Amino acid sequence: MAKKPAKYGMKIYVLCDAQTFYTYNLEIYCGVQNPGPYVCSNKPFDIVKRLVEPITKSNRNLTTDSLADYVLSVGLTFSGTLRKNNAEVPPLFVNEKNNLVPVNYLFECQDHKTLVSLVTKKKKIVLVLSTVHDTDTVDEDTGKPVQIVDYNCTKGGVTL
Repeated sequence: MAKKPAKYGMKIYVLCDAQTFYTYNLEIYCGVQNPGPYVCSNKPFDIVKRLVEPITKSNRNLTTDSLADYVLSVGLTFSGTLRKNNAEVPPLFVNEKNNLVPVNYLFECQDHKTLVSLVTKKKKIVLVLSTVHDTDTVDEDTGKPVQIVDYNCTKGGVTL
């Protein structure tokens, strides 16, 4: 990664608590494995599936980039960002012509999921999907939707 201080290093996927940084599970990326008993998929969905296995059905919240339906199916809640080019995002939420004013937001709820679109700067849109919140409440201190405030509080667990 160009912006990292060192060119080489180890890639470790970690499931940890966002407040205490306690590690529940981890997996070291070993690259593509040769066929044999230890071969496994390195797709993001499969990695998350393996990492959350020890905490399934514990009603904890997982903060990540996607996978909301899977996380709900194993008894966890979800809070994460979405890309603007995701096919499941309604066009109204990413239409920059409608979202020119900073601190403008939209809410959409469907099947235990809430999607929030927030314009942080002119033409800069942030999308957050949450299964924790089912309201269109705005935090009084920050003026941002509670989904985004909670996501920002829990996202910084391990990223280097």
